Amino acid sequence: MGVQPPNFSWVLPGRLAGLALPSSPAHYQFLLDQGIRHLVSLTERGPPHTDSCPGLTLHRLRIPDFCPPAPEQIERFVQIVDQANARGEDEETGGSLKAALLSSCLL
Repeated sequence: MGVQPPNFSWVLPGRLAGLALPSSPAHYQFLLDQGIRHLVSLTERGPPHTDSCPGLTLHRLRIPDFCPPAPEQIERFVQIVDQANARGEDEETGGSLKAALLSSCLL
């Protein structure tokens, strides 16, 4: 059974969630329990323990702290979410102002 990661919430219910950086295998299990199959990391350093959850696909955009995403990163984020949703899979982003900005691109 998973443990809810800090600041987890649905941005678009059943389609896109946001949360703080997962820090334990139980956080990844929680995401899987919610039907989430893709994790988009927006940080330069990837989240720990991602190898503990093979059912979750990690996507790395590596946006530097205190910097906006580049247009190509925005396009890639939208593409990842659209492709996952077309397959009926949910998406999740690591929480930050960067996540809020990228999530707003989908609204």
